[in-house]
Amino acid sequence: MFSNSANSPSDRIQNMRHVTCFEPRGRSSDSRRLGADVGGLCVLLNEFEGVKMLLKRIIALVFSILMMLAIVGCYGEPLSTREKGTLLGGAAGAGTGALVGGAVGHPGAGAAIGGLGGAAAGYGIGNHMQNEENQRAYQNGYY
Repeated sequence: MFSNSANSPSDRIQNMRHVTCFEPRGRSSDSRRLGADVGGLCVLLNEFEGVKMLLKRIIALVFSILMMLAIVGCYGEPLSTREKGTLLGGAAGAGTGALVGGAVGHPGAGAAIGGLGGAAAGYGIGNHMQNEENQRAYQNGYY
């Protein structure tokens, strides 16, 4: 199954998919010797597989939490003008901040700063518009 020409470590790693980490009894002494040579690497690969499984579980958990938040976030009354302004300002600020931050080499920081600034500006504008709507409704006798 294996030739003795596989002397380099990369050849042994490439051939490892044919070698199990815990050799069953009854195999040839050559495959047991090869398994013993790469035994430490087999343990390392088993640990890597465990880390991959843990990472997949964490990603699945994060996605399920995000989906749950998206569903819960849709529950309730429609957004007010103030809330719409805050969200729109935050999204526009984050996009603009990411573009400007990307130009100087820090798009994440630019998006965070732009998002906060845009949300604050959007809240101010949305609050003003909400107050005007409330004032008009009060003058027209809706309250």
